[in-house]
Amino acid sequence: MATLISADDVRARFDIDPDILDARLDSHIGSASRRLRRWVGDSAYADALEGTPTDADRKVDLQNAEAHLAFHYAVYGLNYVLSSKGIVATAMSAEGKEMRKYLTPAETQAVANQMLEVAREIAEPYSIIDAVPGSSWLAEEQDS
Repeated sequence: MATLISADDVRARFDIDPDILDARLDSHIGSASRRLRRWVGDSAYADALEGTPTDADRKVDLQNAEAHLAFHYAVYGLNYVLSSKGIVATAMSAEGKEMRKYLTPAETQAVANQMLEVAREIAEPYSIIDAVPGSSWLAEEQDS
């Protein structure tokens, strides 16, 4: 399945370490692509895949939305160390000693939610959700 972005695009947009293998990002990009297609429709998404789309601004916006959705899906495993005590964020003290701060589940969820909301805001002008009776952004959350 063709997507609007690649693992390299996600790395560049979010300053993700190049040591993160494509395989750790590709499945999240695929999930983001499928969700974005539901939001904007197959024809708008297909047009954005073209080298010369009919709406170049929409293509740029949909690429941006897809990147944010991919980050939303990847945030739980992307570049975090999982220990028996939780997710680890590493920081250095003034003395050069390593200190570990554990992110709470709520903090991790907050990051994921922020990325989802940014993606929604970017994609909303192109959304077909309003045109489909009974559809809403909320309903989309239930199938992720």
